[in-house]
Amino acid sequence: MAFLSVTLFAAETAIKQPNWLWELLILHVFDFIANYGWRVVFFTLCLKLLLSPLDIYQRYMARKNQKITERLKPQMEKLQKQYTDRTVLAQKQMQLNKQAGFSYFSSCLPAIVTMAIMFSLLGALNEVSQYMNFKEYYELYNRYDSAIVEYDAMDDASKAALKEQGVVTDERKNADGSVIDYNVQYAQKAVFDYYQENKTSFLWIKNIWSPDVPWKKEVNSESQFNTNIGKYGTDASKSGLSDDELARMKTMYPTVMGLLLTEENNDANGYLILPVLSVLMSVAMQLITMRQQKKSGQANEAMGSGAMKAMMFIMPVMIGFFSLSYTSAFALYLVVNYAFSLLINVGSNFILLAIDKKEQHKLETEVHKYGRPDPNDHN
Repeated sequence: MAFLSVTLFAAETAIKQPNWLWELLILHVFDFIANYGWRVVFFTLCLKLLLSPLDIYQRYMARKNQKITERLKPQMEKLQKQYTDRTVLAQKQMQLNKQAGFSYFSSCLPAIVTMAIMFSLLGALNEVSQYMNFKEYYELYNRYDSAIVEYDAMDDASKAALKEQGVVTDERKNADGSVIDYNVQYAQKAVFDYYQENKTSFLWIKNIWSPDVPWKKEVNSESQFNTNIGKYGTDASKSGLSDDELARMKTMYPTVMGLLLTEENNDANGYLILPVLSVLMSVAMQLITMRQQKKSGQANEAMGSGAMKAMMFIMPVMIGFFSLSYTSAFALYLVVNYAFSLLINVGSNFILLAIDKKEQHKLETEVHKYGRPDPNDHN
């Protein structure tokens, strides 16, 4: 819900909010952005900028390793001819690299930090999603009760006007064929209007707290709602409500959400755009990383190419599963994070290429002026 803080029925809710670091940042620190989708985008960009020195460090060390690899190439080829056993060869290569100042850890550190943040955010955004799904219904539930009181307080003329306007009608019936009570119809219409004014949509996604997939509706079915709110629906102390109030809320769900749950009012939540983008970008990042590591000498056939190939398969599958199963907010984080990482990578490549050209030009100028240096002279 995009503008909860300014709506009439959102005042002084008793729902307990998640209060860990990521949750506080998303729910409070960036609350000057009303739309939660754009809030996640801004949060991701800020986080990526904060971690960008780590990416730059990785690219710098990769370039340094590449130069070491190029310098040691003749010696590496000599080792390959000398040792046929892969294990011994790998040990000798690593020993030679270590003596030359080669760094293996420089490629691991950013990956470890990225994975740690990704999994912690997965848990945090899932917690925020549960909270927001529960809070959204809590406010719709309160709006329903308020509307029941409003209708019952109306005079006969006002009730007749509502029927003439089609707000209440004899055509809306229960499963047993009986007409839905007029006060219930009026309250369901009030809930419908409130939801439309405050729903948490983002671009093509109807509900940012549900996956961007066509087989799930924007409004949760009763069973899906109970799943999506997690412990907020089973632990009254977590929700901040009494046991009786929580039980009544859950029991009332089909009635409160009756009009929203009708087929004509409940469209598909998304179109698989974020899950597909997240998988494609994950594959792209894996390919770029593998290419850079091979080029810099941080990975070769003797030192873990099998593990890299396995990662090429495992990582996109894992990303796809998370994007299809969890909140769209997490898939959005992945897409923005990957997109920004690709931009940093491309930008740093241009910068490093310019530096290499400058150094090459300087070397050629010195060779032309002073003659080629003695390769045995290390001074």
